[in-house]
Amino acid sequence: MVFSMNALKRSLCRLALALAFIPLLASTLGAQEASDCLPKALYPFHPVIVIVAPKFSPDAIKLMKEFWSRAGAAVRIAADERYEAIAKTLKKDHIHQDFPLSELEIGRFDALIFVGDIRPELCHDESYRSLIGKAYDLEILIGAMGCATLILAESGFLLGKATGCPQIRPYLAQKGIKYTGEKITWSKNALLTCRDAGSVLEFAYELALDFQIYQLPLPEWKEK
Repeated sequence: MVFSMNALKRSLCRLALALAFIPLLASTLGAQEASDCLPKALYPFHPVIVIVAPKFSPDAIKLMKEFWSRAGAAVRIAADERYEAIAKTLKKDHIHQDFPLSELEIGRFDALIFVGDIRPELCHDESYRSLIGKAYDLEILIGAMGCATLILAESGFLLGKATGCPQIRPYLAQKGIKYTGEKITWSKNALLTCRDAGSVLEFAYELALDFQIYQLPLPEWKEK
């Protein structure tokens, strides 16, 4: 019992020191860099958004990031470095890219989200399949918005039903996946897909709730 109590005291002391250190670290490095230095456990939700194609909705990414950030989440942005146009668009729209896709360590995150109007012929990519496989094995939440649903389908991990941009419907049918056309759809094996940028708030809300984050902004916050 003494050992357990001492261990508990040590853990509480470490946590207190870490919490006390946050303001100093943030003022020195900036909030973005500071959160990279702190344990994931200090954040209620730690998602990473991966942009996989030059054509994507910057507004949707900003909305997801702001929504989750308001709930105290540490949101990160990764981009496929094979497409220079992605980095240019992010810079033009003042969205910070944290790291390239090749440097993504998926074990540090709670959710993996794919975004971008990728074409079917570009989805046959082992790096995507490997990343999804690792996330799936670690029981990390996996989702995709719009045409990026194709990546989940091609990986073989998307089962039963899904939604996404309408043009992917024939491709999903070939994979034996029912296209619902709904704003958001959970697959048979708990992958979440989103129809388009117009449904991004519902998508962000659903992922956070599934992770049991209940202190979320009301859906109407963006209208105020």
